[in-house]
Amino acid sequence: MPSSRIAAAVDLARAGGRNALVEIVEYDPAWPAAFETERERLAPLLPAGAQLHHFGSTAVPGLAAKPVIDMIALVDDLDAPIAALVQHGGYRYPQAFNATLTHRRFLCFPTAVHRTHHLHLVDEPGELERRLLFRDRLRADPVLAGEYVALKRLLAERHRDDREAYTEAKGEFVKRHELSGLELRAAVRALARRSPMPSQMDAVVSRARTSLATAGLAVAGEDLTRPWGGFLLISQTDIRRFIQAYFPDTGLQEAGEQMALSPKLLLVAPGRRLSWQYHRRRSEIWRIVEGPVGISRSLTDEQASMRRYSPREVLRLELGERHRLIGLDTWGVVAEIWQHTDVASPSDELDIVRVADDYQRT
Repeated sequence: MPSSRIAAAVDLARAGGRNALVEIVEYDPAWPAAFETERERLAPLLPAGAQLHHFGSTAVPGLAAKPVIDMIALVDDLDAPIAALVQHGGYRYPQAFNATLTHRRFLCFPTAVHRTHHLHLVDEPGELERRLLFRDRLRADPVLAGEYVALKRLLAERHRDDREAYTEAKGEFVKRHELSGLELRAAVRALARRSPMPSQMDAVVSRARTSLATAGLAVAGEDLTRPWGGFLLISQTDIRRFIQAYFPDTGLQEAGEQMALSPKLLLVAPGRRLSWQYHRRRSEIWRIVEGPVGISRSLTDEQASMRRYSPREVLRLELGERHRLIGLDTWGVVAEIWQHTDVASPSDELDIVRVADDYQRT
């Protein structure tokens, strides 16, 4: 275990607590105001001329994050402000952890266990610029920001009870902030794959193709470049075989003779989520093929709690019902049939109303 994690554990033990769970929440529009309030409160406690900056995920509009406001200031003397921040600002100064740092000091508020604010003091202009540049890159590149969120959710699931391990796991991506935007995207995808439970997308796609071929079904189209995974399309002319293979006990065989139906397989990566969405011209029926997967459902825009679904479970999504498919610890595969409600104007990939989306799509 790295020395910084050992030191953090020592500080936590001294504080008489244990690590709070790592939780990624949806973006809160109140975060910028929370930073401004704290900046005004801390201004008298910082050296004259020191400017406090808001950085990290809570400083990126629309980005899901741990609900902790990260702040940073450039100072000449790292240790000079500590006493005032602790005595008059109510901040905690983890001594063992700070002993492992060079050119930086770290404080948290209000306690070492329950944190709403992090304060970083640095004495090198380059360190300040580096962190603000990373923030600005996320603000300027919605696709990159979405992929970063997906990575954080994946790591938060794996290191749910170890805050320091979660932070370290993100380190390789964060350190690549000076790369070009395209290189950054490649870096986060690579990091998401290099884990105790790798993505194995090629193997999942191969199994899906084999399953379809065994049932006498051919892939009519595909998109495996979605930020959450991808899908395989099956021709509508093969709908009866698709129903027989994946939905034999649902009554769809008879309905398929009279309804306009479109079949496909969805593949969702670990830790990734589709949009919180609904459709205006289709209802859907799903069967879990590989999993488990998580699914949230609601009749309103407010996202409901996720339910875990196991292979072979079937669910029906009504017209206009809000829903979200969520990858858990392994790749998930879901057989899906669109039930078009307007035969004259059948649903398509554009018939998606995204209420919320990790990848900043509309």
